[in-house]
Amino acid sequence: MSTFYKKERIVLFYGSASRDYEHARDIDIMIIHSKKEFKEVYAQVRDKQKILLKKLHAIQATKDDLMRNLKDKNKAMVEIIRTAIVLHGYDDYMEIINGFATF
Repeated sequence: MSTFYKKERIVLFYGSASRDYEHARDIDIMIIHSKKEFKEVYAQVRDKQKILLKKLHAIQATKDDLMRNLKDKNKAMVEIIRTAIVLHGYDDYMEIINGFATF
């Protein structure tokens, strides 16, 4: 089975399931990866969905997408960053976030 956890990827877990899994309707994750991996990650999400009891809601983005949204102070993205649990790629994540430490 394929994995989300690859070098150069960042996987964030956020939303209601991160606070109260039992009562959450879905599982929210954000996967930051290279542009060429969109199809691969989409297939991985689809595969994981087959075995999960709750719907997996995955947002895919590149590092540039993440930085642009943070620079523009996109409210949804800022909220994800404020509340997310980093499941994979902590060092890469912190490298990006350190440039936006005031949100």
